[in-house]
Amino acid sequence: MSMVPPYDPTKFPNRWWKLHPQRPVRTLTAHIGKDTYTHIHYDSAQARVITVREAARLQSFPDGFIFAGTMNPAFRQIGNAVPPVLARELAKTMLASLYSAAVPAIAAE
Repeated sequence: MSMVPPYDPTKFPNRWWKLHPQRPVRTLTAHIGKDTYTHIHYDSAQARVITVREAARLQSFPDGFIFAGTMNPAFRQIGNAVPPVLARELAKTMLASLYSAAVPAIAAE
């Protein structure tokens, strides 16, 4: 008897994870390609894993962003990256903090 998925689901309960169109996505890791492409498209009629472009969108990369290499290296780049929207918000907070620390020092001179 063959199993679908082809492993004991009690040993790997989270191996494949089907996305839900109205819920947050699980973290995209750098080894998504090595983990049998764990994130499955929510549309059962398509029965497929997400594409590199879909993974990039989930991480807030703009559609024009180009990843180097083939599919596995692209998934690794996406999984290792700080999502651009998060990076922008962190940078804004850090800049505001640096500016507020610098202004009193400049005013004291």
